[in-house]
Amino acid sequence: MREPAQRSLTSQSVAEAKRSLDNTVGSMGFVDSSTYTDTYAFTLRDVLKDTPGVFVQNRYGQELRLSIRGSGIARSYHTRGLDILQDGIPTNLADGSGDYHQIDPLALQATEVYKGGNGLAYGTSTLSSAINFVTPTAYTAEAPNIVCLERQLRYGRASAQFSREVGPLDYIATFSTNHESGYRDHECGNYQQFNANVGYHFSPNVETRFYVGAYVVNQLLPGTLSLSDALNNPTKAAASSVTGD
Repeated sequence: MREPAQRSLTSQSVAEAKRSLDNTVGSMGFVDSSTYTDTYAFTLRDVLKDTPGVFVQNRYGQELRLSIRGSGIARSYHTRGLDILQDGIPTNLADGSGDYHQIDPLALQATEVYKGGNGLAYGTSTLSSAINFVTPTAYTAEAPNIVCLERQLRYGRASAQFSREVGPLDYIATFSTNHESGYRDHECGNYQQFNANVGYHFSPNVETRFYVGAYVVNQLLPGTLSLSDALNNPTKAAASSVTGD
């Protein structure tokens, strides 16, 4: 990672963030994005799958079943019993549920997992833990310009990130476009994700940062099948999923 010209007051490096979590009493989890940079990382399952105490399972596309220490284990879709945050900003809806589509694995610097009561660090109002997905700044980005192209069977992705430091101003932007086709009919997803932040140093001791995100999700779900169709025609989509689009 390149050395920043100056230190940000509103964001930490990976080493600083991990050191802070290591000093926390109780069980914590930490995932450095560099551990999956050169691997397949399409959904949050690819980010969290090796984190102790975290159960994460793909449903369709970027829809997940996520549980920490058993919380929300009966939930087969969306989030329940967990606070999901990006850069400390909650992504949950008012009732505590929510989606995972806006979290782009390629736009992350690190992931912090606050298990059990440690979720109170973010004032969680849910029954269990919190996960904070941290995006980089111009000071902590791996390089000023990053381009990534991936292609596999039924899967393709393009991502670009650029960052600059201009005097007291710094900014970074990441854009990803993803496509994935499933095994069954009416099972595919197209996602466009944009994440950016801008910081400004007013003085050596005063800094502010603004975050911007835009997400376009087009996901087709195949639905459930009868036992007969599952055994004899497993690629078929449920009629209600097709007519309801």
